[in-house]
Amino acid sequence: MSNRTTPDTFGTSREDLQRRIDASPFNSWLGLRIEQILPDRVEFVVPWREEFTGTPQLQRAHGGVLAALADAAAGYTLMARTGISLSTVDLRLDFHQGARPGELQIKGTLAHQGRRISCADVQIFDVTGRLVASGRGTYYTPTVE
Repeated sequence: MSNRTTPDTFGTSREDLQRRIDASPFNSWLGLRIEQILPDRVEFVVPWREEFTGTPQLQRAHGGVLAALADAAAGYTLMARTGISLSTVDLRLDFHQGARPGELQIKGTLAHQGRRISCADVQIFDVTGRLVASGRGTYYTPTVE
């Protein structure tokens, strides 16, 4: 008998993927919503929550919130292509400027899809359309047999 586990697979439609996001208590709390799945990218929207504020005097999003959104968006961008649950191996994020309160837009693009390791790039824009953070997530992709 094998000790191998079967990867968690699911559909890759916008509705299937949104159900997957909503099933995660943390991602559901973040409010991550898929706007559209396109051939070259996945676009997300996140409504602002007061809990996102890092420093009230500056009225900017906490960097940890942006990192969590980047990780989730990059992962779901890959899951939209594979239909397989993934595990984060590495996350790299550059902060370009503070994100002002308001709806956030996130764009995820496939950078590399391998047999075991895949990468997606993300860009996060604030309510004014300014690029506030960008980065890359690297994920372990289990093999489906």
